[in-house]
Amino acid sequence: MANEKWEFDDDRKRRLALGVAGVKDGETDDEAVVKSRHARLPEVSSRLVLAKNDRVIDLGSGMGYLAEVVAPKVRELVCIDISSSFLEHAKARHAEKGLRNVEHVLTEYADFSKQVTRRANKIYSLLLFIHFNDFDFLYYLVECNRVLEMGGLLYFDMNDGDRFKLKDPADSFNTHIPVYKRNRVNWIFGCMHLCSLTMLRNLAPQLGFQLETTWFGTTSFTQVLLRKVAEAPDLGGG
Repeated sequence: MANEKWEFDDDRKRRLALGVAGVKDGETDDEAVVKSRHARLPEVSSRLVLAKNDRVIDLGSGMGYLAEVVAPKVRELVCIDISSSFLEHAKARHAEKGLRNVEHVLTEYADFSKQVTRRANKIYSLLLFIHFNDFDFLYYLVECNRVLEMGGLLYFDMNDGDRFKLKDPADSFNTHIPVYKRNRVNWIFGCMHLCSLTMLRNLAPQLGFQLETTWFGTTSFTQVLLRKVAEAPDLGGG
């Protein structure tokens, strides 16, 4: 079953849900989103050392914009998302581009390991973990562990509370603070959350991961590379 909060009845709402930044004169929202996603290919490719024999998962793949430039670099790519609206768009776009090594998987919250039949050796997840609270981090790290081969890599970005500066206009997390209180019941995934690299350093080994590398920008936006070194524990709760 798809997540109703991520189902959209028109293209504009679908684009806005992905986030649009840096739209220039003469450029459509779609073009801005596609450019921003394609621009992260060198980052993902180099930090995960993508290779032609890799089986890779794009977790929170959205409309498949980054996937379409990752797919030619790997053997198999699995796009996973909770939105059928996003996945339908991704399927059509990937078919139009003749990509034959991409699978599209619709999942419910934190249950994607049930739909993945073969383990991957690498996972990337961009602009997804920035929406996660502490419980989400636990559930999703365990799910990632379950679909990774031993020694496999997980690369994602997050908002690092250890580095957050209140009222820093460069840090986009600040824009959510004035509007969170009145929207908190309905937002859930609809806003950003702060995690903490300190917390992640504590959690990772308990969930079967080793923290390999971190990359820091000028704000609290941080990238993390984890390696699976043990099987994940059962958190319970179904």
